[in-house]
Amino acid sequence: MSVFPMCSTCENEYLNVLNRRFHAEPTCCSICGPYVKLFDNKNNILAEKEDAIKLFINKIKEGYIVALKGIGGFHLICDGLNNRAVKKLRIRKKRSDKPFAVMFSNIQEIKKYAFLSHVEEKYLKSISSPIVILKKKPNSLLAKDISIKINRVGAFLPYSPLHLLILKELKNPIVATSANISEEPIITDYESLQYKLSNVFDFVLDHNRVIINGCDDSVMRLSGAIPIVMRKARGMAVEFFNLSQKFKRNVLAVGAHQKNTFAFGIENKIIVSPHIGDLESLYSNKDFTNTFNRLKDIYNFSPDIVVHDMHPDYFSTHWAKNLNIPMFSIQHHHAHALSLMLENQFKKNDNLFTAVFDGTGYGTDKTLWGGELLNVSYSSFERIGHFQAFKLIGGEKAIKEPRRVALSLLFQFYGKDALKLKHIQQMGFTENELLTLYSIWQKDINCPFTSSAGRLFDAAGSILNIRQIITFEGETGLIMEDYYDSSIKNVFQYSIENGVISVKSIIEGLLNSKNKVIGASIFLNTIADIIIKFAEPYKEFGISGGVFQNSALVDKVYKNAKKKKLKLFTHIKYPPNDGAISLGQAAHLLYKE
Repeated sequence: MSVFPMCSTCENEYLNVLNRRFHAEPTCCSICGPYVKLFDNKNNILAEKEDAIKLFINKIKEGYIVALKGIGGFHLICDGLNNRAVKKLRIRKKRSDKPFAVMFSNIQEIKKYAFLSHVEEKYLKSISSPIVILKKKPNSLLAKDISIKINRVGAFLPYSPLHLLILKELKNPIVATSANISEEPIITDYESLQYKLSNVFDFVLDHNRVIINGCDDSVMRLSGAIPIVMRKARGMAVEFFNLSQKFKRNVLAVGAHQKNTFAFGIENKIIVSPHIGDLESLYSNKDFTNTFNRLKDIYNFSPDIVVHDMHPDYFSTHWAKNLNIPMFSIQHHHAHALSLMLENQFKKNDNLFTAVFDGTGYGTDKTLWGGELLNVSYSSFERIGHFQAFKLIGGEKAIKEPRRVALSLLFQFYGKDALKLKHIQQMGFTENELLTLYSIWQKDINCPFTSSAGRLFDAAGSILNIRQIITFEGETGLIMEDYYDSSIKNVFQYSIENGVISVKSIIEGLLNSKNKVIGASIFLNTIADIIIKFAEPYKEFGISGGVFQNSALVDKVYKNAKKKKLKLFTHIKYPPNDGAISLGQAAHLLYKE
């Protein structure tokens, strides 16, 4: 606040030991405190202070796309009941299907548009004020393009005075999505906003208090009463994890490539950074470095050793090499399981059988793992089981196109005869493309092997014609939840030989499914059944990995475990996705050294 010299009135209050403002730095004084300005997207100032807020609210009412500087960065905002405005925001931000978050003025307003349990309400009203993913009510008046093909809405409450002022006057919920280019960190300064997104917003309400630490909104959902944190950021991070023993030296854990966080291991604490995001762009990489430098200074931290993912091409690994300190690697899914163990306070010599299901992670055999059933200790792990490996036609392109994953599995089980199946037609390939893809699959041209449960979800979604091409990570599984019918108890047949789960019968079951509801329900039941089958001999087990953001699957695993009298461990405060990898990496070095 040093950039706001105090007026005489404020200075007298600040220096008076008997005044409630004695040494209180924040100020909202209309003379010497921070204030807002309204700009258009051509950098012209239209209004200041109260007039700027009034004009800003009118622009929302008129259907414009606006940007608002908050506490951790800018939001892009529009009227949540105006579908034309929401559609315009989708087009401009090039965000075709991924749901938008919606800010509501209070709990009563949320209840008009979405179902809300007592536990969900508790999290919404908590001090962290996260986005909570809720089920929409039928015939909701929310703009239909807020969430396309998904019967959910990410709801949150105002957490700054500006939010409260705007919603009080507007009397409508607002779409409030992070102002950023896809997969990059949230924008925190006006100049970057104008440079990157002036073609997206029409007007921007900026304030003149600098945001030192950019921080996105935290996101969570519930499976029954089990919380699933999807992004640990504003209000939830930075967080101290207290340990029963001390680190022998200062440890830096640099996390994964997607949904990145890093962690410091200092004495008897692990400090996990806020969510940084996917390290795919120069801007994200710069944000990783800047966040590290800020937290390093705050905690007076100097690393003695760095622990990183085994994947040789992760940015975080290459970045760590430049520190010129000893390096140590850990397998991706091992780190997932260790984050779960540490969160649930397992001791140094404990073991935990863990199902770790995600998109992809680099395996010890240099293939892409992702459907792993592991017996884990802090120092090592044993791979008890996994889904049979299949090829990803086109490598990373298959991650965006579930139809390629499905096609690969059909080629694996039926050879070229797969091209005669009626399901091929719905995939949208031309005849020439199918022949080319078969040749690529047959000759192993850019077709890495994977055991990924996440990709198996994609294949199921393609065969059931739920999604052939996805626009955001986990889209297939999220849509599949809406088709899930808990009254359906059947499972597809499957076989396990030497720990390898054959998926041929599962694929055949999907091909023969009468509709999406039956197919999706039996598929999710089958995945849950496989986990319980492996877990039974251990009496207790855990689940970790991005696939377990699927609330229908988590709920089914929980209920099956209860029937079998098995104790289930889940993440509560940390994400099951890669956001907790750094915590697991730090835990590995804590107990291994």
